[in-house]
Amino acid sequence: MPKKFHILFLFPFLFFLSSCAPQSPTEKINHTSISHDPVYTIGNESADQAVQEYFQSQTDFSWQTEEESKNICVFDKLDQNELFPHYLWVHCSEFKLVDGKVRELSGSSIPAKIDYPNELSFFDPAKFTHEIPGSGTNYPTDIRKIFPDDIENLALSYDATAISEYIKQVAEADLTTAITE
Repeated sequence: MPKKFHILFLFPFLFFLSSCAPQSPTEKINHTSISHDPVYTIGNESADQAVQEYFQSQTDFSWQTEEESKNICVFDKLDQNELFPHYLWVHCSEFKLVDGKVRELSGSSIPAKIDYPNELSFFDPAKFTHEIPGSGTNYPTDIRKIFPDDIENLALSYDATAISEYIKQVAEADLTTAITE
């Protein structure tokens, strides 16, 4: 066989073998969709309110780009814990009423671990702490560091469609109620 033929035959074979090579740990992401019914409460109205206020006060989640806009945060509880810490998918967005219609200006949608000292209190937002994953190549590694094994794949494959629709409904109700009052 001529040398050209060997090279042409060998190149596709090597390409195939390289695609079968094991991935690095940061590339091993299970994107299998995991069934999850959204839970938009921690289970305690006082805690829910305090957690929402906390997220609205944190620049990792919420910011204001225009005057007369309003920041709204909602979360989906990913864990089954009764006490803190909780593992949540947090969606915060800035909304503004423009010509009678609610417009979403900017926002974030990210998994987070939120903690609070398990003491008897009225859920002071200043006592909460949180951890979120970094972006880019650090994201899957950080998810594995922050989230327990049973929530890790849910955080990696989370479908934010439902929570995105939910925050729009909350904003619509909130901003249009302000007009009618």
